[in-house]
Amino acid sequence: MLRLEIISCSTVSSLEQIWHLLLHRLGFPPLIFNDWNTLITWLLTRSGSSRTLNRIAAQATVYNIWKERNNRVHNSASSPPLTIFRHIDRTIRDILLARRHNKRCRDLLSKWFAYS
Repeated sequence: MLRLEIISCSTVSSLEQIWHLLLHRLGFPPLIFNDWNTLITWLLTRSGSSRTLNRIAAQATVYNIWKERNNRVHNSASSPPLTIFRHIDRTIRDILLARRHNKRCRDLLSKWFAYS
């Protein structure tokens, strides 16, 4: 879950839910990323155009989890996992739409929606 020193047990549960939602959308079974090495290994073992989608999705997820962490620390406000996942989904859609004219990225948006 890419645990940070300041997260609580409820936050860990939220992180697991977010990663499970993401992996389901990508067509993978649930997996727990206990540390950065697990995530990096998972990303490196993928191949083909799905590898690009997996990397975009992982980047968007880490970014949005970090934004949520900052919101909790600095504003004492939190969002439920489904809301965070919706932000992740929107981030990924925006990235894929921006790349839709790129030959290598043309099919990624349909792959993203394949398991929704």
